[in-house]
Amino acid sequence: MYFYDFSLTISNFTFMYWALGCKTRLDEQNDTKFMPLCSLVAELQQKKLAFLRRV
Repeated sequence: MYFYDFSLTISNFTFMYWALGCKTRLDEQNDTKFMPLCSLVAELQQKKLAFLRRV
């Protein structure tokens, strides 16, 4: 169980890092092309967290 929690934490940090990088690139380029992808990943992350809270 502890190992599972640890790997989950790692994946959350990876996600946050990716999301921040994604947003930064969007701000720099002022390009909305990748915006749907960013929101999709954020939405999936929220669903994952909600699911984990229920379990």
